[in-house]
Amino acid sequence: MLQPYRKLWSTPAVVPALSAVFVSALPIGMAGLAIILSVQQWTGSLQWAGTLAGVFGAGNAVGLLIQGRLLSGRRSANLIMVMGIVSAAGFAGLIMIGYAGGPQLIMIGVVAISGLAVPAITTAVRAWLPGVITDPAGRTAGYALLAVLFQAAVLIGPLLVSLAVAIAMPAAGLGLIAVLMLGSAILFRAAVRSRPAVTRPAEAARSGSRWWRGGLGWLLGINVTVGLAAGITAVAVPGVTSAAGLAFLAGAVASAAALGDVAGALGYAARIWPGRALTRVAVVAGIAALVAAAAWAVAGIPWLLLVTGFGGGLLGAPLGVLLSSLLDRVVPAPDLARGYSTLVCASLLASAAGSGLAAAALPYLGVRGLFLLPPVALLGAVGVALLARRSVPE
Repeated sequence: MLQPYRKLWSTPAVVPALSAVFVSALPIGMAGLAIILSVQQWTGSLQWAGTLAGVFGAGNAVGLLIQGRLLSGRRSANLIMVMGIVSAAGFAGLIMIGYAGGPQLIMIGVVAISGLAVPAITTAVRAWLPGVITDPAGRTAGYALLAVLFQAAVLIGPLLVSLAVAIAMPAAGLGLIAVLMLGSAILFRAAVRSRPAVTRPAEAARSGSRWWRGGLGWLLGINVTVGLAAGITAVAVPGVTSAAGLAFLAGAVASAAALGDVAGALGYAARIWPGRALTRVAVVAGIAALVAAAAWAVAGIPWLLLVTGFGGGLLGAPLGVLLSSLLDRVVPAPDLARGYSTLVCASLLASAAGSGLAAAALPYLGVRGLFLLPPVALLGAVGVALLARRSVPE
């Protein structure tokens, strides 16, 4: 079962590249909390601190799309290095402006630039892996580890901020973010330059203005429906636990889902599964819909949401790995970074839309009734996957 991972680890430069993914994801998990705590300390305004955290998040999403368009082959190392320097400088500048009591407009600009320039290392490594790993099972293992490392780093990030606050002050968290941004860019640059990805001439010829026509639209459709389900669940779970006087349980359910995500990704990539990839997507999404329906059934006993949360993560991870693997078949190799960043942004936007939909539906469905919506969205993913089998190459 561990053979795919052995092949992956034995490939030169893969370990440094995956290490860069982990290090680069730590600041993403840290930034929101570090900005809020630091700005609130400087200004005394939680509202202003939250606004700046939102500016950073929006800048990060836009920057991901822009960098996905620019990342290509050998240029990726230089672009990531420049972005790492700019983002690190932005966080250092934010510290100086904050302690100097600088104008709010300048603070907004610095935070926005810092978000835009967050180096898209996960996207870059995702586009680089197919050029250095020829074995399909090894690639799948690589995509699974990408998801696991990113998830783990995002969970650990807030703990590092708490540690920085306990040892020094909130601004120390911002300083640590700057160091990690720069360090991850250096790690990635070293890995890619030691083992450049190989792009076949036939793949390069397919690149261009029609990069999105090979079936990416179907993958986006699946990703959007899954993202909607995740966004709705993110509102429903805290609502139910708070109504039951168990608000603390919401975080535990999120942690259970994260653990399920890690177990699902590692377990799925550890073996070769039979059948067409899109058929597997439909099957996994269908089972996930059943788990989501079970969450509605047990919502009256909030502790049982720990089980459904773990189950949701366990199934969500293979869906992500499958979609990432299918991306290799629908997007030309030189455009993988653009395709992957588009897929990620679609998921983020769908999750945000799902949360908004849940808020709008709350007066009509009630808190527990919100759990009826994720199964519907996931059944939509099943339908899209089955329809896509006719046009997506496998």
